[in-house]
Amino acid sequence: MTQKKRIAYTLSGEGGGHASRNLFIIEKLAEQGHTIDIFTYKRSYHEYSKIFANHPLIHLFKIPGLEFRYSKGKLAKISTAFANTRQILTAPLIIGKLAKLITSNHYDLCIVDTEFFFSRAAKKCKIPTVQINHIPMFPYGKITLPSSLKMQMACYNIAIKFYMPMSDLILTNAFYTATNYTRKNIKYIGPVLKKEIFKQTPSDDGYILVYLKESIAPFCFPALAENSQQKFIVFADNPNNYKKYPNITMKTIGLQSNFVHDLAHCTAVIGVAGIDLPSEAIYLEKPILGIYEEGQFEQRINGFQIKQCGIGIQIGSRNVTAGTIKQFIKAIPKFHNGIRKYKQTTFKIGNTEVLNYLEPYLK
Repeated sequence: MTQKKRIAYTLSGEGGGHASRNLFIIEKLAEQGHTIDIFTYKRSYHEYSKIFANHPLIHLFKIPGLEFRYSKGKLAKISTAFANTRQILTAPLIIGKLAKLITSNHYDLCIVDTEFFFSRAAKKCKIPTVQINHIPMFPYGKITLPSSLKMQMACYNIAIKFYMPMSDLILTNAFYTATNYTRKNIKYIGPVLKKEIFKQTPSDDGYILVYLKESIAPFCFPALAENSQQKFIVFADNPNNYKKYPNITMKTIGLQSNFVHDLAHCTAVIGVAGIDLPSEAIYLEKPILGIYEEGQFEQRINGFQIKQCGIGIQIGSRNVTAGTIKQFIKAIPKFHNGIRKYKQTTFKIGNTEVLNYLEPYLK
């Protein structure tokens, strides 16, 4: 019989994907009777504070976290550096405080998704650590890339090795994978999807669903409005800030929104080229226009993979036009065929496998 454990679960607060992809795992661990202390910040903290309020086994704590800043649809490198300078300079102090917290709480396991401070404190305290995210694929595996990105990849991999702590086990969870892993403790499991995804019966109700981050909104939203013959449902952080158009229905982003339902019944998807939205789109067989934020190299890779997999197209945030969206709409039938083939032959879901890999750490 599985013993009840105390788990520290730490994840990035950037974007909505981290909160979304870890929700299934956290809920399953709680169903097994384990106590989970979640350490995060920003969007993940905000979303989980609503979902897990008063949960008897899940407790939420806010910690410092690294963040990205954007300007005019592009990663603002100087602004990002300034935003994180204080935390980087005080990193030893932050990690030291978290290490004391870990020692006093006697955690049995730390699960990490792309988080800097707590994960290092966990390794310092020598508790078992499992990392669940796709980024280790890049420095420790072989990814097909155009030659124009290979030099950037080399520099990116140096940064990743600094940012990512070594873990006892690394589970990679993208909709694509690398080959020839150089570390034996890296296992590809495929994307971990929200349980609501599996409850959907997909249909095509004629609208395109748009996940609109504020960084891409100045370029993407006017292009949607110009395609006046096409209906869009747009999820955004502050929907009331956008001008009203007859062909656009605005809704609020959030894990407790009806996003999954609307995703299941759309014709296709437009959104930032992350990991989770394309994964959900593949499962529901919805072609995707992946928009990478200029300067965000990870999204460049994801966008390229969307194209390589034959499930949609990619474009830089500052190049989105009404013509781009019109081109994507015309190509949707072709991408429907591509996405069905990719789902049947290559796509792998990681929900069962992630629990199987965690099981030995919970005995």
